[in-house]
Amino acid sequence: MALRSILAKKGRTALTMLGVIIGVAPVIILVSVVQGSNRRVMEYYERLGAIRSPSMSSHRRICGKSCIIFTPDTRSGFPA
Repeated sequence: MALRSILAKKGRTALTMLGVIIGVAPVIILVSVVQGSNRRVMEYYERLGAIRSPSMSSHRRICGKSCIIFTPDTRSGFPA
């Protein structure tokens, strides 16, 4: 019965299939672009070396203000 209905209404079936394809394709493309971008960023940081995070240093002062010094963050789990 369902197959007979699909075959009888070919125009509606084709438009429905086209709508599904047009709806799903952008999602697949967007996911692919984001995954590629994430991979590229991770490769960049891996080439850069140790990931460093800002930390406040109390022993260095310039003009009476604390400086932000980039030091390896050993608590984050990233290699130093």
